[in-house]
Amino acid sequence: MIRIFTALIASALTLLAVSCGCCTGETKPPGLRPLPQFKEIQSAPGPEVHYAK
Repeated sequence: MIRIFTALIASALTLLAVSCGCCTGETKPPGLRPLPQFKEIQSAPGPEVHYAK
């Protein structure tokens, strides 16, 4: 029973030790740039193929 409590306390302390950076004063990374707007490419129609023999 003591091993279970020790494991729970160790995992809780590990979770608290791993910080997201909000408590350490680190700045947030910059936001993502918007995706570029691409133009639609007009393609020529392909050759028509008839598979009937």
